[in-house]
Amino acid sequence: ARERDPLPLVVFPSEGLYRRQMTEALDGLGRRWRIAYVSASLASLQGAVSAGIGVSLLPKRLMPADQLALIQWPRVAPVELALHAGGRGSEPLTRLSSALIALCDEVMGPQ
Repeated sequence: ARERDPLPLVVFPSEGLYRRQMTEALDGLGRRWRIAYVSASLASLQGAVSAGIGVSLLPKRLMPADQLALIQWPRVAPVELALHAGGRGSEPLTRLSSALIALCDEVMGPQ
């Protein structure tokens, strides 16, 4: 899929994770692209890439063994995750917030 013109992209829905970073990086290169597949499911995106439908921008740690990392491509802006909990939270909300932060730290790994 990486050799096709325009480049077929496998993406999350509009304004979804990584989509804008990918298209802006390709636009910066002057590389033509088209949306070939859209899904809100990470597993569906991985399956579409494995099937050769297109390329996607996902963290390398989420890449299945049957996929190739395109290392000679433009760098993209990092993604920032934020948790907003207004005011003073209850004890269950504080525990949930802590658990979500710990999960994100585990999934995202060291920066």
